[in-house]
Amino acid sequence: MPKCKICGSRLSEEVSKCPMCGAVYNKTTSKPVVNNTPVVKQTPVIQNNKEVYSEVETEEDEELTSTELISYGNYLLNNNPEPSQQREAFMCFQQALEMGDSEAHFPLGLCYMNGKGTEEDSEMAYHHFYEAHYSDDYDGTAMLGLCCFFGIGTEQNKAKGIEYIKLAKSNESEWGKYFLKQIKKEEKKSRKEQEILRQQEEESDALESMAFGFGSFLGAALMETLFGNKD
Repeated sequence: MPKCKICGSRLSEEVSKCPMCGAVYNKTTSKPVVNNTPVVKQTPVIQNNKEVYSEVETEEDEELTSTELISYGNYLLNNNPEPSQQREAFMCFQQALEMGDSEAHFPLGLCYMNGKGTEEDSEMAYHHFYEAHYSDDYDGTAMLGLCCFFGIGTEQNKAKGIEYIKLAKSNESEWGKYFLKQIKKEEKKSRKEQEILRQQEEESDALESMAFGFGSFLGAALMETLFGNKD
């Protein structure tokens, strides 16, 4: 009878999901996934006469591929991780990059930008998004555009930033679509605020002109009252 590769529970032949830990098995590869995300195997240990499972890999565990490392790192960051788990995720991305996987640039950029698992470093964030862009990762292109638009880790260049974001959007990047939508919304808001300010300035000028004219009229009337018409 097969065992779950995550928690070690016994599985029946026809079951594709572990009833104990919830791991779902890909029938073609026999690799476990949780929420469609490959995870690190766990090793059963004995504590207080009960079998529990450690998250620490042993020498008997087969090494994860770079794709699995990135997936596991993303899985950790997407589940409100503690600082130690953030660090573990960062190290997964670093290891994947060392294995030659360029897809690690994008999550590493996010880690550096947000200070997740490492010190916040805008220049390193820009570097990784730049590398992601030139590896045809269009989510990285969107983030590169955001960096250029706001001057994060590089000199501010709004035109160049929008160019990158539009390129990401045209390649179906959800990040690119979202950023472009937000930028257009802010530009529309800015134009509206400028129009309101212009109207207020025009109204203020009109009031000043009226006040000046009314003041001149009162002045003339007062002079005539005091001194009469000399003609």
